[in-house]
Amino acid sequence: MFIPHLTEAQKRDFGDISKQMIEMDVYEKDSTASAVVIFDVGDAELDNRLEVQFRRHIRIKILTDEGFTYGDFSKRYIEKKPEQDISKIKAATYNLENGEIIKTELDKDDILIDKEGDGYTEVKFTMPALRPGSIIEYEYLFESESPLDLPDWDFQKSIPSMWSEYMIRIPEWFRYLKVSRGYEPFFSIEEKPYQSGGRQNYVGTESTWVMKDIPAIEEAPYMKSIDNYRSAIKFQLANITVPGVVYEDYLSDWPRVGGALAESSSHGKTLKRNKFLANVLEDIISEEDSELEKMKKIYSHVSSHMNWNEMLSFNASQDLEDSYKEGDGNSADINLMLVNMLKEAGLSAHSVVLSTTDHGDVIRMFPLISQFNHVIGYVEIGNDFYFLDAKNEKRPFNLLPANSINSVGFLIDIPKKQFKWINIENKDENNLSIYIDASLNEDGKLVGVLNSKSNGYYAHYTREEFEDEDDIKESIKQNTFSDPVNTVIDSANVKESELHEDLRFSAHFEVSANISGNVIYLNPMIVERLLDNPFKEEERVFPIDFDYTFDETVTLRFTIPEGWSVDEVPSSKIFRTPDESANYRKLFQVAGNTIMMQYKFSISKHNYNPEDYLFLKDFFKALIENQSEQIVLKKNEE
Repeated sequence: MFIPHLTEAQKRDFGDISKQMIEMDVYEKDSTASAVVIFDVGDAELDNRLEVQFRRHIRIKILTDEGFTYGDFSKRYIEKKPEQDISKIKAATYNLENGEIIKTELDKDDILIDKEGDGYTEVKFTMPALRPGSIIEYEYLFESESPLDLPDWDFQKSIPSMWSEYMIRIPEWFRYLKVSRGYEPFFSIEEKPYQSGGRQNYVGTESTWVMKDIPAIEEAPYMKSIDNYRSAIKFQLANITVPGVVYEDYLSDWPRVGGALAESSSHGKTLKRNKFLANVLEDIISEEDSELEKMKKIYSHVSSHMNWNEMLSFNASQDLEDSYKEGDGNSADINLMLVNMLKEAGLSAHSVVLSTTDHGDVIRMFPLISQFNHVIGYVEIGNDFYFLDAKNEKRPFNLLPANSINSVGFLIDIPKKQFKWINIENKDENNLSIYIDASLNEDGKLVGVLNSKSNGYYAHYTREEFEDEDDIKESIKQNTFSDPVNTVIDSANVKESELHEDLRFSAHFEVSANISGNVIYLNPMIVERLLDNPFKEEERVFPIDFDYTFDETVTLRFTIPEGWSVDEVPSSKIFRTPDESANYRKLFQVAGNTIMMQYKFSISKHNYNPEDYLFLKDFFKALIENQSEQIVLKKNEE
């Protein structure tokens, strides 16, 4: 079965469709696939005009209705500086009708050219005559006048691929850095010299990379940007050298990247003295304030005054004075304003540019500003330091948004002209502690008081939930209790506190247990119960990335009704991963008519390697099974 499919995947002539392939209704290597790439072939070269010519030909088998989305094509290009173009588009759909292969070509009038503004144009089309069983194919030519635009190549897609091949020809004058990503092996890699034809004779290197039988890549729980793990090859032009004619360096080093940011009018220059912002400070801080108090007050003012427009950037969109007056801006407008005001207040403050988790990890091999998409503030006070992001007035100064914690950032110290990598982390812990005191009555109602104390992300997210829900009682029922349907909140009280302080609240509740005749069944995990294992795959090739480490503790103490006795209590259990970074403990004690349970669950590590996956999967499986165990009470016989 393999050999015919391999042969089909290597066919390149447009329209050369076999009956065997069009009759295929399931891809045997992935029976769940909605479509499969038969082949995807790219061919790129740099000519003697230093311009890029890139041709792509792809053929896809549509298996189900869900696969129709792969019949939509969309690609953007820049019209000028550098000049780019997409042309020679050819596309067709093939269907089997009455035993014959019917070809339906894409009409040129159905190719849409959308002028988006800012110099960008988008080419779009949808393949005609789509149905389950169709085969589609298209090809096009991409051209650019800049050698910086040598395309990267993704071997892996959200559907499986039988064959993916990329060939490039690079003249000897060009030096590119290349890096491959992903976990799939290459089927073959070949490099060989070639010699150009035509009037200008030159030599170069022809390189070809091939992968075959590539599985689909899909988003998975606790996964950073999928592009970090997609099998791909990326290129960056380092320099052009024509002996005796020209030498041009395109690839900087990281200190030069830092220097460019420091001198940029939309970054480093915004951190120079600003009289307007200095005047604003007079109403915010006083000379008697400590440096920490100044930092807190400035952070609070900027985060409450400025509205984030949901755009991430490391460059300010306009003068900071104008952004302040408008009260609106992108992430750089807000956080560079914050850094400017901190510096104006006499604090040692700097900007830190970074790539958020959804933007992907920075490839340190490529010193490129474009790898960043966000900026935060950094402040040193004595021997301590703080990372600050003022985009959200509901987030405390000591808590970065989770997507900003992406390993490292690049610190721009303008006064010292020092630029360095720095680990980004939240210093405070993320703890949740719940204490419940209750009594169970003969009607199977557990009635009592819950007291909750939390900090870090637990406190931040709970505050957001309270903000989003008009009725705090309803918010507590839906977000704290494991079975909201069978829970009633009689009253609730939230203790006022500063955003960076512990969040405390209490609730008077009633939870319905299951009662059957003279037997009561009660699951003691009335809060913080996990119902579903996030790790369902048999294996995992990608790392597991938790947004943050955490520690949960729940203590439940309740009395049983008179005339009833304990028939069954779950046994105490302790689970942990081999490195003890994930821990679970549930202990029970019975004393007279009182039952006490203490539950603790903690994850103390952000990142796990794929080799740890089965340990985590088994850990969560055991945890969930244990949390489903019930206490059984029986009524005493008279």
